[in-house]
Amino acid sequence: MGRKAIASDSIALKQDGEQQGAVEAVFCTFDVVDRDGDVCLKSGFTDGQNVKMHWQHDQAAWIGDGVISTTSSEAVFTGQFWMDTVDGEQAFKKVKRASEKGLAEWSWAFNVPAGASKYGKVGDQSVRFLGTAPLEIYEVSPVAVGAGIDTRTTTIKAHRRRTLRKAIADPEAIALITQLDFAVDDLDELVGELVDSLAVPADVEPKGEKVGRVLAQARRERIRAVIEALEKFLAEAEPAPVADPKAVAIRQMRMRAQLGEALTRLGYGHP
Repeated sequence: MGRKAIASDSIALKQDGEQQGAVEAVFCTFDVVDRDGDVCLKSGFTDGQNVKMHWQHDQAAWIGDGVISTTSSEAVFTGQFWMDTVDGEQAFKKVKRASEKGLAEWSWAFNVPAGASKYGKVGDQSVRFLGTAPLEIYEVSPVAVGAGIDTRTTTIKAHRRRTLRKAIADPEAIALITQLDFAVDDLDELVGELVDSLAVPADVEPKGEKVGRVLAQARRERIRAVIEALEKFLAEAEPAPVADPKAVAIRQMRMRAQLGEALTRLGYGHP
């Protein structure tokens, strides 16, 4: 059984009525030589195939499931972490955090039936072409080491995020709003953890604990990271000076309108 580990270096968050833990990842790119010396072909993948999601190919750690689909250049896994299980919830949190830092990677486990591969060359390099006939794909996994080229996690759903990519056409605006989306999402999570830390059972008299006593160092560092992300967002959202003041004004109005629309979709109202 073969395995392909795929590097994922970008991510966007959204929530459109589906439960927390939904994920979408490009786990294979077609017609390029990967780090194993293989070239994967679209004909090796079956649209609509249901597959399991394991943690780093561990057969004992089944953390979710999903469906395979293809575009002209990529194989996509659209799935769901099982958030009602300890393994599924922990895997989701790890993948989400790794993806935010551009460290997430994905892999797939497969078997090559007779006639589903052949050897040849790309330029002067000898390669194996995978998928000359449908491959037997068993599962998709988040992993530590990647072998693929130009792959990525495209969506991981958490809390209250809304779909932004289809609502805004400007790629620059999408990139900036995604940064803010990450920061707000992490802040939501931190607030929830802090509330849980300060919560007192109904039958226990409150002791008036100060926030500083329960704000662990790890949470302090995450709050600083959120602040840094927000500061970076504000700095990059500032339009570059140009010679034409009218063009600057138009750009400012456009960015403000798009940011206002996005924040409204996120449930935070206009800036």
